[in-house]
Amino acid sequence: MKLIIGGYAQGKLDYVREHFSVEEKNIHEACLPPKRKDATEEVVVVNRLNQWFLSLEKREEAGKLLEETISAYRNLILITEEVGNGIVPMTKEDRQWRDDVGALQVELAQQADEVIRVLCKIGQKIK
Repeated sequence: MKLIIGGYAQGKLDYVREHFSVEEKNIHEACLPPKRKDATEEVVVVNRLNQWFLSLEKREEAGKLLEETISAYRNLILITEEVGNGIVPMTKEDRQWRDDVGALQVELAQQADEVIRVLCKIGQKIK
């Protein structure tokens, strides 16, 4: 699994399109790809993972859902926005979401084979 991280509108998805062989049908916006019984070698991308996390009713299930997805898609690329750099959200709920997403990103970075930070559509491998 590869984790692509960077700020809002920094060209993360464009970077992935340019550097990895991914078909448009395998790019999933703010949602996980369909569940599979058997693993696939296709390159599959989840763009805006942080927005998917925001949409969950039960955020404590995120880890299990992602674990299943990582197991099923061997060439999975997760793209997420950095949420810890910048203005602190005003509401308690938004601060909690930011903290939860940050913790999820830390876990994913530890599991990832590669972590690439993208700034201005330029990738820098940090793991």
